Amino acid sequence: QEAIKNGTTFIADSVNSVGGKDQSTPFSNILKNLQTTVSNDNEQQSNPWGDDDDAETEETSYATFGDKDVTNQQEINMVDSHTATDEDSGSTSNPLLMSTSIKALNRPPWTEKFEWHPREKPLLLADSSRITTDKVISGSLLLTNKYLYFHPRQLSGGLSMQAKTKGSTVISLHDRRWNLRTLKDVYGRRYMLQNCAIELFFADASDVFFTFESLQEMQKFYRVLRHQQTPLAKLPSNLNPRILVRNSSITDTWKRRQISNFEYLMRLNMLAGRSYSDVSQYPVFPWVIADYKSDKLDLSGETPGVFRDLSKPMGALNPDRLNETREKFANFDEDTPLNQRFMYGSHYSSVGVVVFFMLRQEPFTSLAINMQGGRFDQPDRLFFDVGEAWQNCNDSTSDVKELIPEMYSCPEIFMNTNNLPLGTLQNGAQK
Repeated sequence: QEAIKNGTTFIADSVNSVGGKDQSTPFSNILKNLQTTVSNDNEQQSNPWGDDDDAETEETSYATFGDKDVTNQQEINMVDSHTATDEDSGSTSNPLLMSTSIKALNRPPWTEKFEWHPREKPLLLADSSRITTDKVISGSLLLTNKYLYFHPRQLSGGLSMQAKTKGSTVISLHDRRWNLRTLKDVYGRRYMLQNCAIELFFADASDVFFTFESLQEMQKFYRVLRHQQTPLAKLPSNLNPRILVRNSSITDTWKRRQISNFEYLMRLNMLAGRSYSDVSQYPVFPWVIADYKSDKLDLSGETPGVFRDLSKPMGALNPDRLNETREKFANFDEDTPLNQRFMYGSHYSSVGVVVFFMLRQEPFTSLAINMQGGRFDQPDRLFFDVGEAWQNCNDSTSDVKELIPEMYSCPEIFMNTNNLPLGTLQNGAQK
């Protein structure tokens, strides 16, 4: 939100300005859309941290520590005591787990395959699920003063479970361990519209996304994690995305042209709660080019129609479609509650949008087949032409999708290198 206020013109300024000529276009609507939902009746669920004026709600609703969480102050003090004495004394006691409400933890048997550090002690064991692009794996999450462990029990969800074809891929589940000394960043996440998840980024491994049974369980985990030694990460006391953006220098860095538009948008996506691990909350990137018919493009900004108007969402770019959409909204029955009326019946980002663009790359190829009951969709409904996709997003009343980062960073999504049998279009062209 703070980035929206301070940087409404700089992205288009960077894209459209050549030779010092300023052709800036506000980008505020697109940035705001990073945290909005399909329709107005979902708005309060999508922003559970409250309004800007409600500072107390904003400060305490996601993850709070210290005096604002008095009931857990004793537990925090125990964690402080543990981290202060463990390395020096080598004591086998665990002050955190000596609380009358928490039983002392023994080393779980499933961790015996890992070499245990001489001074390593278990701090917290919780039921958790690991979220990946196509799977939800339920299991046990163990946090020690040295490592983070995950013991998978079963595949409990995800698009990979929708496979109906014979010989579906057998998923092998393995115990995993991550070194806390390589932890770089931690972000609070929503999962299934609930603030109960967390995503951790490591210097020597890919990011991991865990969901807990409740917000309180997630807070307890983060509270203990935050008091461990993580030399590469300075963990914030609050995981509220709005506060993280406000305290970040990312917008000033972008204004000074020290990072690219791509990197700036990726960081905003991360701060806003979007993740590559959760395909339902995939990072969002905007359409920028609007001319897909000319052989050459004038990128100086002198020729109208080359760049998309970034001051408007996709659903408002076509005046005729916008009027039709407004009429549809006005024609709802009077008996329909206002919070159940909507202008757009589809979303600018969804699982279907991601799979549509990423069709030619795994695991999205398998996801596309699973979503269609074991086969590819009709050829004319598959992603084949960027210009046609842009035109459809401007003309169709049911298509207002934006793009994904791979459209600007991964040319492989445009090539059928795996020779997939995508079929033939009605005009005879091969997919």
